Amino acid sequence: MSQKDKAKFRSTGKWKKFRAYMKSKYKKDALTGKILYKGWNLHHMNLNETYYQDLVEEHFLCLNKTSHDVIHFLYNVAKYKGIQETIDSLSDILYKMKEINSLI
Repeated sequence: MSQKDKAKFRSTGKWKKFRAYMKSKYKKDALTGKILYKGWNLHHMNLNETYYQDLVEEHFLCLNKTSHDVIHFLYNVAKYKGIQETIDSLSDILYKMKEINSLI
C-alpha cells in the first residue's frame, strides 16, 4: 500500500469516524498520559500494510506527535538490537540523566 493509498484511506469517513471515536474514548497520549493536542496521531501498532484498513481498536494507540516519533524510532532500534536490550539501554540512559541532574 503506497503512502498515497494510505492518505486516501485516512480521508474517508470510516477512518475519520474511527479516529474521533478513539479520541473520545482514550483522550490522552498512551505514552505520556498527557491530553491529546491538535495534530495527534492514531498509531497503527500492526505495521503489516495488508491490515492497514482493518480498524481493530486494540491495534491502535492515540499518541501526540513526539510520542509517535519516539515509538517508531525505538521500534526500529529494537528490530536490530532487540526489545529488552533497547529498553535496558533507554533505562540506563534515563537513570544516568536523573542521577546527573539530581532528581533521585
